[in-house]
Amino acid sequence: MRTFNCQVDKFMQVTGGQFGAIYSFELDSEIFRELEETANKYDREKILLINSGVSDENDRVEYSYVQGKEKHTEHITTIDEALKGKKVTFIKMDVETFEIKALKGAEHIIAKQKPKLSISAYHYLSDLWEVPITIKKLVPEYRIYLRHHSPAVWDTDCYAYIGD
Repeated sequence: MRTFNCQVDKFMQVTGGQFGAIYSFELDSEIFRELEETANKYDREKILLINSGVSDENDRVEYSYVQGKEKHTEHITTIDEALKGKKVTFIKMDVETFEIKALKGAEHIIAKQKPKLSISAYHYLSDLWEVPITIKKLVPEYRIYLRHHSPAVWDTDCYAYIGD
């Protein structure tokens, strides 16, 4: 089971379905179909799936899962454009090296709505300082925390929120 499936199932269990909406972006078309299967178990009026990656521009991106293997080309968009006019209270992001670009593509929503953030900070060593610096430039009053979640070198997240 993919990460989204586990996270949605756990989120539904914890919230008892009491939430405004989930907006989920997925770059890969094959994984997107799996997301649809998981989301179809729940109230689809509250779950919006977007078959697109996120970045700081609207474009197309070429990628492969394993270097040298088959390449795919998919659409990318900004969170600001895709969620324009939507209420956003939490952003969780693990976008495989696009974190800084995706944060810049969400700068208006982040600056105006100040959602809680959980942003992966391990794809590049520089993410450990670039992600927090980028977030603080958008909302200086955010409190920033880094947390490492596993014994392996990956799985470090940057959390940001306003309050105690």
